[in-house]
Amino acid sequence: MLSVKNLTKIYKLKGKDTKNVVALDDVSIDFPETGMVFLLGKSGSGKSTLLNTIGGLDTFDKGEIVIKGKSSKEFKQSDFDAYRNTFIGFIFQEYNILEEFSVGKNLALALELQGKKADKEDVDKLLDQVDLSGYYKRNPNQLSGGQRQRVAIARALIKEPEIIMADEPTGALDSNTGKQVMDTLKKLSKSKLVIIVSHDREFAEIYGDRVIELKDGKIVRDVTKSVALAEKSKSGVSYIDDKIIHIKKGQVLMPEDFVNINKLIRQNSQNQDTIISFDTKSNDEIKKVAFITDDGNREVFSDTKKDDLKLKQYDPKQFKLIRSRLKVKDAVKMGTSSLKHKPIRLAFTIFLSFIAFGLFGLVDTMASFNVATSTYDTLRQLDAKTLSFTKGYKHADSGYTENTPMKDEDYVTLSTTYSNYNFFKVVGSGKSYYIQNAESSSSSRKSNLYDANISGFLPIDDDTLGKLNLTLIEGRCPTSDDEICISANIFESIKQNYKNISSLADLSDKKFYASIDNFDNKDIVGIVQDDTDISKYKSQTGQNNEDIMNYLNYTEIRTVTSYGLVNMCYVTQNVYNSILSDYKVEKGYSSYAGEYKNSTTSMATHNTKSFSNIVEDFNQSHRYEYKKYNEQDGYWETSYFYDESEVPDGYKKVTYEDDYIMY
Repeated sequence: MLSVKNLTKIYKLKGKDTKNVVALDDVSIDFPETGMVFLLGKSGSGKSTLLNTIGGLDTFDKGEIVIKGKSSKEFKQSDFDAYRNTFIGFIFQEYNILEEFSVGKNLALALELQGKKADKEDVDKLLDQVDLSGYYKRNPNQLSGGQRQRVAIARALIKEPEIIMADEPTGALDSNTGKQVMDTLKKLSKSKLVIIVSHDREFAEIYGDRVIELKDGKIVRDVTKSVALAEKSKSGVSYIDDKIIHIKKGQVLMPEDFVNINKLIRQNSQNQDTIISFDTKSNDEIKKVAFITDDGNREVFSDTKKDDLKLKQYDPKQFKLIRSRLKVKDAVKMGTSSLKHKPIRLAFTIFLSFIAFGLFGLVDTMASFNVATSTYDTLRQLDAKTLSFTKGYKHADSGYTENTPMKDEDYVTLSTTYSNYNFFKVVGSGKSYYIQNAESSSSSRKSNLYDANISGFLPIDDDTLGKLNLTLIEGRCPTSDDEICISANIFESIKQNYKNISSLADLSDKKFYASIDNFDNKDIVGIVQDDTDISKYKSQTGQNNEDIMNYLNYTEIRTVTSYGLVNMCYVTQNVYNSILSDYKVEKGYSSYAGEYKNSTTSMATHNTKSFSNIVEDFNQSHRYEYKKYNEQDGYWETSYFYDESEVPDGYKKVTYEDDYIMY
């Protein structure tokens, strides 16, 4: 039923001067179908390792285990678990009884792991077999060592395994209790294969049907017990080696038996004591020690032969395993009960785990941090719909960064990397416009939103309107190269910067001009509204005060109008292609803008700076200019100061009345 072939297990130790430990060295054993097999050896001989490997509790490096004709070479760990659940019942030296469950529940769990229903009557019957009748509801902490071991035996038996494996089952028991356990296992070996790891040679020779001795991971002795027939008289009296006389119960002796017995007694008494026992208990012990069978024959050990094993042939196709199943409530109870043991150590371990995971997350975040990717992800989380990109070149010597033309491969890279956006090539960013045949307004601007500049040019069609979430609020799209659509904000700027313009019809006889080479005057035929919310900027005017929040708002407005869709112009594809070609060559740079699918708001992201950078820019731009006339040389000397208390005598602060500007 069970065989191991060329089993090798090596423990690899750390350290320069340490050598690997060979626990099992090419071990091969064929086990019989039934009987009690002892594995003997000193500590470190490999006996426990052999038991654990053939029981699927430990892995091995080479070789295979064959169970009922099925090789373990293709086994996964789950298959070994199922193999133990199906064929093997384990009995451990330390019992391994679950303290949180009653005796009956410990046995029932073994059945439930096989998916079977645990019947209380069957459990009670098995407890009765191991002399634990009435112990079903008893808690394990109320049992003696011998009783615990018998519970372990019952637990191993309840699922009716074909193999029982026991690791030092009597190691923690006194001699009398140990004998009781061995007697129980001996009975079981009549119908099952019982494999026992032990250091007790006496027990092995008394109870064992086969003894395998290991040393340094190798088998040094393998013997099997057989029966040597004794010499018997006509009446049936057994004479064993002329040293032991065995008279069966109820046997009638003949006269010649008395003569022979008297002769043996007289001969032996001359050299040593002769004991004739009529005590049943003493006689049973003598029979065990002398290996006397009930038939009056003698058991002897001799080298194991293949014929001694009586092996069966199995069909691997008939091999079936029972997968382990455990109820959730039992698993939870087992898990939570383990928290009761060493609670201080558990709490400390949890605390250290939190620290370790936190440090791991911090290191991982720092190692994987990328400014561009993080900015992109942040804008997406903030629901930023419009992103603007430009390409810059940083000079190695000066550190100065200047814009440089984007190539088609840059456009492909952006579209691939940030695939959630529909990308469009925008040209002409930052150029001014004016309206021909229109009279300029002398009134001051109401908001910085309405500076006369254009963020860029895009071709317009139904596809662009949809992907950029644009709305044609008045007029139509351009159909010829001399026509243009402007954004609603540019139209508002025109209304504020020019007189007598309040609707699209007022622009019918006027021309739109942009300061771009080869851009002829265009007729304004439509007004386009994008989804940018600019209502909060309409009250913001000027940058000429020392209020940092006003300055921050101003820079935000400039970013929105210079790089977003707010001040975009829309032309035909032909005009766009012409501008794109000329602009790249003559002006030296271009920018791309991307619009998020199904967008509802717009937000440009250029000129993003840290707060400290913005404050510094504010301070730099808000120095006060002072002048002093140099009468000797006849010119004005100019100096800049932040603090008026630092201004030397003779300097005059520059004011608007002097036609100077304050930076």
